[in-house]
Amino acid sequence: MKGQGKYPRKRLARLKTEAKRMEGLAFTPHKKNRFPAPWQNVCLARRLSTGLIQVADDLHVGFIAREGERYEQRAIFGCLFKGSPPNALTPLLRLDWHPSHKGLHAVVNCEDDRDLRGRNLSGKELDLGSYGVAFLDPEDEQDRLKFVDIFCSVCNITLGGEGLFS
Repeated sequence: MKGQGKYPRKRLARLKTEAKRMEGLAFTPHKKNRFPAPWQNVCLARRLSTGLIQVADDLHVGFIAREGERYEQRAIFGCLFKGSPPNALTPLLRLDWHPSHKGLHAVVNCEDDRDLRGRNLSGKELDLGSYGVAFLDPEDEQDRLKFVDIFCSVCNITLGGEGLFS
């Protein structure tokens, strides 16, 4: 699944203002090929994921939670993609929570010559300490949903009707 590399900043800004809505969400045991490269081969052990969720005509989101014996081994990731699966999907933004380092931060696919599609996902990194998240546990369902809520706020995605998180 090949999409574009670096995405123009002005187009990203326009995409943020477009109407987007997430109608449903469920974390289930991770399965291979739920996501485009390079995430399609994420290790299955101790992973929960949502699969791709359409939020607009050609925008999709997906979430992966990594569980671990120790809190420091846990993490949660969310990614916004543009395109139509299973063909060309371009990652636009990745939001991460690592309790072992950095806390909440986003990597945006713009203003950098490195390709965000790579495994290291180099791009413009933004510290989101302003969200005041001091603690999230990816093994706790309520904390995963809190992360999704933050992700939707960052990406300007409206959460669907009642029962979205049930």
